Order: sequence, then structure tokens, then C-alpha cells
Amino acid sequence: MYKQRSVWVDGKTGYNTENEADRTSKFTGVKQVQIIPALMDIIFIRKQKISLDEVLQWSQSFEKLITSKHGPMIYKTYLKTEHSDENIEFWLACEAYKKITSQRKRIYVARKLFTSYIQPQAPKEINIDSPVKKSIIRNLQEPTQSCFDEAQRVVYMHMERDSYPRFLESKFYQQLKYRLRTDSNIPS
Repeated sequence: MYKQRSVWVDGKTGYNTENEADRTSKFTGVKQVQIIPALMDIIFIRKQKISLDEVLQWSQSFEKLITSKHGPMIYKTYLKTEHSDENIEFWLACEAYKKITSQRKRIYVARKLFTSYIQPQAPKEINIDSPVKKSIIRNLQEPTQSCFDEAQRVVYMHMERDSYPRFLESKFYQQLKYRLRTDSNIPS
């Protein structure tokens, strides 16, 4: 049976079968309801003003998802269930890195990106090939704004080709659309 990582109301994660809808805390005895997807509570949706139109546009292209207002946050939450949220985190960090104008700050952030995502055994190591890693290492002393462009492109392709199609077919995305459709029928 397929097991996936789930996020619970108490913020903890754990593995469960697809059929498991709730659990009881071993410590408190309080029943905790599983959130599928994690951020789909109506209050959150209203507070963030996530629109059905925005969510439906995500299915048109990966670019629309990743460049929309709420898409990266929702997509990251989904990727956590797949244990691949390091990809979106790296991609977003690269977008922020490109905007850094101070050379001193760029050096600091480049080294931080390297130790977090690029170096072997990094805590959030991304899947890129050796020539891309070597290119980054060569540029770390005097990093340019484009230092991570190739790695970012590779990660983008991985997400677009692999996890994005699964996201569109997931209970996570389907339930988000359902919640927004039903919520739009409820008077505010």
C-alpha cells in the first residue's frame, strides 16, 4: 500500500496510508484531524484571498503556477508530502539571490546556497549533475548574479517534468479546487 507524508492540525508530520483520515495523539489522547491538503482550511483560503481563477490557471502551465501569487507556497506544501520541497526552496532562493546588488551580500548568500543545497551531503541537497556543481564551485569566490542559473534551470525542469504533473493529479490540488468552488458558493 502506498504511504505518503501527511501534515496534521498540530503541525506534526507522519506517515499514513491514503485511507487514514485521523489519528489520536499518543501524548494527549486528543483526536487530530489530518489536513488533506495541509493548508486547505476555509479560513486560511479566505485570509490569503486565494481565488479559484488563480488555482485553475496553475493547470495551464508550470510557469503560471510558480509565478503566481500563492502558487509557490501551495506547491511547496505539496512538495513536502513528496519530500522534495528543497527544489522549490532552492528555486525561490535563486530568484531572491538574483536581486542582490551588494557584492558582499551576494558572496555570503552564494556560500549559504552552496552549503544548503549544492555541496555533497548538504541538508537540502538538490539533484544536479557534477559539471553544474563544479561550475558553481569555480564561481563561489566572486559569484555573479547568474552563478546559480544553470542549477536553477535543472531544478525547474525536474519540477516541471516530475512533480508538477503529480501535483495536478493529486488529492491535494483536487481538494483545493473543490474547497474554493464550494467556498465561492457560501455567502461571506
